[in-house]
Amino acid sequence: MINKKHLSSFSLYAVTASLTVFFLVIILRLWQADFRIPFLYAGDGMISALTIKGLIENGWVSYNSLLGAPFGSSLSDFPFSADSLHLLIIRLIAIFTSNYALVMNSYYILTFVIIALVSVVVMRKMGIDYEIVIPISILYAFLPYHFLRGEAHYYLSAYYMVPIIVLIAYWLNTEKEYILYRKSNGERQIGFLFNKVTYISLFVCFVVGCAGVYYAFFGCFFIVLMGIVSLAKYKDIVKLLTAFILTAFITIGLLVSLSPTIFYHIEFGDNPEVAQRSPVEAEFYGLKINQLVLPISNHRVDVIAEKRALYDEHALLTNENSSSLGMVGSLGFLLLIVIAFLPRLFKNEVLPTLIPLNLGAILLATIGGFGSIFAMLISPSIRCYNRISVYIAFFALLAVAVVLNEIKKRNIKNKLSRGLFALFMLVLLVVGIWDQTSPAYVPNYEVVKNAYMNDADFVSTIETVTHKNAMIFQLPYVPFPENPPVNRMGDYELLRGYLHSDNLRWSYGAMKGRYGDLWLRDLTNKPMEEMIKTLCLAGFSGVYIDRFGYEDNGHLIEKELSSILNQRPLEDKAKRLMFFDLTNFNKEIKATCSHDEWVEQQAKALYPVLFTWSEGFSVLEGTPEANWRWCSNSGQLRIINKSAREMQIKLQMGFASGYTDPAKLTIKSDLFIEELTINNIETEYIKELTVPPGNHVIEFRCDAKQIYAPGDPRYLVFRVNNFNIKPLEEE
Repeated sequence: MINKKHLSSFSLYAVTASLTVFFLVIILRLWQADFRIPFLYAGDGMISALTIKGLIENGWVSYNSLLGAPFGSSLSDFPFSADSLHLLIIRLIAIFTSNYALVMNSYYILTFVIIALVSVVVMRKMGIDYEIVIPISILYAFLPYHFLRGEAHYYLSAYYMVPIIVLIAYWLNTEKEYILYRKSNGERQIGFLFNKVTYISLFVCFVVGCAGVYYAFFGCFFIVLMGIVSLAKYKDIVKLLTAFILTAFITIGLLVSLSPTIFYHIEFGDNPEVAQRSPVEAEFYGLKINQLVLPISNHRVDVIAEKRALYDEHALLTNENSSSLGMVGSLGFLLLIVIAFLPRLFKNEVLPTLIPLNLGAILLATIGGFGSIFAMLISPSIRCYNRISVYIAFFALLAVAVVLNEIKKRNIKNKLSRGLFALFMLVLLVVGIWDQTSPAYVPNYEVVKNAYMNDADFVSTIETVTHKNAMIFQLPYVPFPENPPVNRMGDYELLRGYLHSDNLRWSYGAMKGRYGDLWLRDLTNKPMEEMIKTLCLAGFSGVYIDRFGYEDNGHLIEKELSSILNQRPLEDKAKRLMFFDLTNFNKEIKATCSHDEWVEQQAKALYPVLFTWSEGFSVLEGTPEANWRWCSNSGQLRIINKSAREMQIKLQMGFASGYTDPAKLTIKSDLFIEELTINNIETEYIKELTVPPGNHVIEFRCDAKQIYAPGDPRYLVFRVNNFNIKPLEEE
């Protein structure tokens, strides 16, 4: 027989899920959507699509053989695997379909339902009645944060582990549930091996660590904070010890998720070009309290929308920190602040947990708060402290639920009052969702579909004129990942080709700072005809060009390639994309040499001596004809020879400090050691080297005085001018 309690719980979850889907269909107008086309087809939505398509095709996200041609793309430098919980769920969904867009859209929709259901479970564990739990949980699932993250910050949209962290924090701060120990006859007994709450807590903490860096980091903060609060409250050191053990399990989960990145760095070394953060970014992306309580942008009420638009236009530091709590959440947020000063206003066992959590979140994440100090002294990798708002939202909505529950217990005594209360909660739900959402949250399905199908048709055409596993070179060259827009072409838009192909290999997507990216970077600096010849030697079958990446809409490069290849390009219907077939040019090049000569030229094309600057050197400045690169008092130049033989090269550059006083510059490597005297007048330097196979580091150290440049935060000591490296055989 079915247990009545279980039947009641099933009904609670079924109603919650059904209402969530009902409201979601209306808000996103899902009847207009084609689930086989992404809701978002631009910007960070592309990187979300890449991870999902790559996961389906390769089994995991660490390596993608169809990107970064000719060498493939190892993605382990960037912490994509940190969201392993979500990737595992997506992998399960992909059992039923290999269409990445369908999988992507399905999980995004599913996150709304999961968040609402998890919130229901947590609030019921805290003793809140179901009439309150359902609407408040749905409001939490429909936070503006959820829609603004959307499919761009895809895994941040899946914040369903947040309520569970709050539940564990609540357990830490109560004597009803015990983690790691239990009490019998008023005496504490260490008995966590027989404690169900311990199993649940440790497992959940491990899973939280697998659900993304930010929610794990904030979860550790809140659990330790509650351990300190509980220590002060109960004078029980085991509470604090428990908090540290729980955070250890979160950390273990995170380390397991990040293990591909960790092991990759151990084997291949750090990559200073990827995910480098500045402590200043913690200020830029910090929490703004007014953003929590202000109405959303593009509000349904025109007057409110106009006021908000005026604020957004003139306010400082308005970015992704636009994280409105909505009307109901704002009320709860203010309520927690008031109760912190008037604790006798509401006596409840849940509020003493929420008040310090809310205060701690504000002190940590607000611009200029303790998060900025953490970024400066410990690690700048956590920079977007505004993302703590999803925790604050749960504190706030849970506070509203607790107060409503107290009011109900005190005042609702008969059927009529219960009916009126249920009606009030329904109205609160509808009004809350109306206030928290906007027509602007509806994806532009028609525009996305037109762009998506246009690209699909174009890539299909490329597939018909090439062969399976053909390599396609993409222009303009754009570092991956995280690069500013190039003219009218947004970041990640060169992924369009890959997203529509199952058997072509694309040059875009090589991890910047690694050999594949350095090879592409070096190639695009060659004269056009030499670049095309190198592409043919490397095995490429065509050149794909996005006109939006060029200031002149690609007219000059089209003219150059048309002249060299003696052909007109294929074009998409929108006249944005071009494709040049290299088949005939490839045959012409191959006909000019013997088989052995071809093999030798191939090796030279694929494995030239490459270099990269790091550890103190700044970005290149100036023009191709006159350029320079600043350095602190020390820096490194890495020279890479991936061929199987020694290479003869010539280094040519100039050195200069900022002062007339002479300074010593020491150049040291496993290949040579040299000392120069430099000042503000350029000292020319030429060095011929024999470079064995492998990686070689040249270290520069200069004792010149620091140069003070107003407005420039860099530590500047000397610069390298007009650096050039070439094989001696080209001399």
